[in-house]
Amino acid sequence: MKVKDNFDDGNAVGWRTYGGAGWTPERGAYSALSSSGGLSLQDTNFSDLIYEADVTLRPGRSASGLAFRVSRPGTGTEHFHGYYADLAAKGLVLGKATGDERTPLATARLAGAVGKTHRVRIEAVRPSLKVYVDDMAEPKISTTDSAFASGANGLHTTPLPPKAGAAAAPGRPPARFDNVSIRSNVFSFEASDAPNQFIRHAWSRGRVDPDVTPHADMQWKVVPGLADPSAASLESVNSPGTFLRQRDGEVWIDTRTDDADFREDATWRRVPGLSDRTLASFESYSTPGSYLRHRGALPYSERVSAADRPDATFRPW
Repeated sequence: MKVKDNFDDGNAVGWRTYGGAGWTPERGAYSALSSSGGLSLQDTNFSDLIYEADVTLRPGRSASGLAFRVSRPGTGTEHFHGYYADLAAKGLVLGKATGDERTPLATARLAGAVGKTHRVRIEAVRPSLKVYVDDMAEPKISTTDSAFASGANGLHTTPLPPKAGAAAAPGRPPARFDNVSIRSNVFSFEASDAPNQFIRHAWSRGRVDPDVTPHADMQWKVVPGLADPSAASLESVNSPGTFLRQRDGEVWIDTRTDDADFREDATWRRVPGLSDRTLASFESYSTPGSYLRHRGALPYSERVSAADRPDATFRPW
C-alpha cells in the first residue's frame, strides 16, 4: 500500500482527525487551524516505511510534524501511542508518545525551523529510526528504539507552553502540510543509463534485466546493514533471508549466514548517485571504493572510472 496526497483536490478523503487542531484542506495544502494539539491519521498499518511530507511551522505556541506507527489515538488533544518527528522553534525532535506522556529520543538543531517549508523524511526499518530534513543524503537524527513496531501514519501538532513563543498570527494556521508520501521500504533499482532495466536475481546470480518476470525478483527490502546499522543491506522480497552481496567482485544473492565475512559482503553504503546526486549509488562495505555497477546484464562490485559512473548509479522506485 502507498499513500500520496498533495491536497490539490481540496478534500481530505482518507484522513481521520483527533483532538482540537481543526484540520482542513485549503489552498493546496492541509492545515491545522488551531494551536491546540491533535492528530490527522491515514488508516495504514505499516511497520517498515519511508514517509515524507512538506511541513511549514508558523510562529506560535505549537510544534508540528509527522506521526508514525501510531495506535490507540484518543479523543484528547495529546493521547496516542507511537512516534513523532516534530519541528519546533529550537529545531527537530524525535520522540515517542505513550498516552499523554512524551519521551524525546533525540534532538537536532535546525536553522530556520519556523517560518519556512521543510521537506521532512522518516525512514523507519525495524528499530532503526532516521529523520532527514531538506538534505536527503544525511539524516539529522539517527537512533534506535523498539517500543512500537507498526501502526498508522499521519500528521501531528502539539501545543507548547505560552513562554515558548508568541501567539500565531491571526487568520494564519500554525502548521501546514503538503506533498505527503508514505510507502513501505521496498524498492526496485533501475539502471540510470539503461531505462527499464533493474537489479534483480536469477538462479543466485545477480542480474540487470528488462521486463523482469516475476516482478518480485527485482524488489528489495532496504534494511539496516548486517555489518553496520548506519549502512544498508538489500534483502530479496520473494526470497526472505537472502541478500545481495559481493563475492570477489561478482554480485550474488545468497542466504544469510552469521559469519562476519557474509555480513560485510552483504552491506552497502548508500550514497548520492555518482553521476546524478538525486539518484543513488551503493559502495561496498567490505571493499571501500568499490561500487555496485553493471556491465551489460551482470552486476559487479568494482572501482568505477569517471566515464563509468552512470553504470554505478541507480534510480530507486
